[in-house]
Amino acid sequence: MDKTVKNLYDGLNLTTLPKSIKDYFFSLGYQVDKDNRMKPYMGRHNYSETDFYILEKDYYSFLNFIERGLIFDKDDNEVTKENLYLFLKEYGKGFYKGYSEFEATIKPNSVLFELDTKEKIHKIFSRIYSFKFGGNNKGHLPMSIHTNKTEYQKNCLPEHFYYITNETMFKAGFNGGEYYKSWEIILHNPTIFDKLFKRKILKKETLEAKENKPITETPELSLKNIPTFNLQQRFYIFQKLKLDSSIHKIETEKQSSKHKILALILGISPDNAKHLINNTYKDLTQEQKTEVDEYLLLQKVKL
Repeated sequence: MDKTVKNLYDGLNLTTLPKSIKDYFFSLGYQVDKDNRMKPYMGRHNYSETDFYILEKDYYSFLNFIERGLIFDKDDNEVTKENLYLFLKEYGKGFYKGYSEFEATIKPNSVLFELDTKEKIHKIFSRIYSFKFGGNNKGHLPMSIHTNKTEYQKNCLPEHFYYITNETMFKAGFNGGEYYKSWEIILHNPTIFDKLFKRKILKKETLEAKENKPITETPELSLKNIPTFNLQQRFYIFQKLKLDSSIHKIETEKQSSKHKILALILGISPDNAKHLINNTYKDLTQEQKTEVDEYLLLQKVKL
C-alpha cells in the first residue's frame, strides 16, 4: 500500500506567515547568507512505497559521517551510501506511523480546533518548541558512540565512531513524523499559534538579555598551596596546555554547547566562557602572564 505523506509546502504561501513563526521555522534550515536560510525540508524520500522527510541539515550532517567511515551497524559492518537505504526504510516506517497517528493523540474524539482546544494547541506547539535540553526530538538520525572497537577500528579510526540499528532508526523516524505533522498543522493554521510563538520569543530575548550583562570576575581560587590566579590566568594555562583546541574541535550544531562545556570545566558562567573562546575577554597583562609562566616552570611542566 502506498503510504503518501503530504508535502509540507503544498497550498502554503510562506511569505504570508507571521514573522514569529516564519523566523523559527527557517532557523531549522541551512544559512544561505546573513539574511536568508533555506527551507528546512527539501527533498522527499521514498522507500518501500513510504514517503518521509528529514530535516536537510541533519540528513547531510549524517551523510558526512558516513563519507568519513565513522558509522557501523551492530555487527560492526560499515554503513555506506550504498547500504544506508536499509536503515532509511526503518526510519520511513517509523516516520509514517508518527505522522499518521499524531492527530489522534491530541484530538481523540473531537474536531481539531474547537473553542475549548487550548490544551491541544499547546500540545502541538510544545512538540516543536522547547527550551529544555532534549525537550523535543526533531527526528534526528540517531548515532550512538561505539565503545567495543575491533583492532582495525582502534588503529584506523578516530577516538569516536558510531553505530546505528533498525530499532533506533524506527524510533527516530517516529519522532520525526510527529515533528513534521506538528509543523504541518502550525504552518497551515498560523494565526492560532502566532501568540504562542511571540510569547516564547519574548521569553528567549529576556533570557538572552540577562546572559549579556557586563562580565563579572569569577572569585579567585583560595585553595592551600594553589596560586590565587584570576580567570584570565587560568584560561592562559588552559591555552598553554593546548586544551582550548579540544574545545574548538567539539562537533556540535550549537556554538553555545562549547561555551557550556568550557564553563563546566573551569567553573565559570557560560557567558564568561563565550568571551574567553572568542577572545573578547579583557587581555592579560605581561605581569600576569609572567606569574603563570614562572609557576609552570616551578612545577617543571614541559610545554
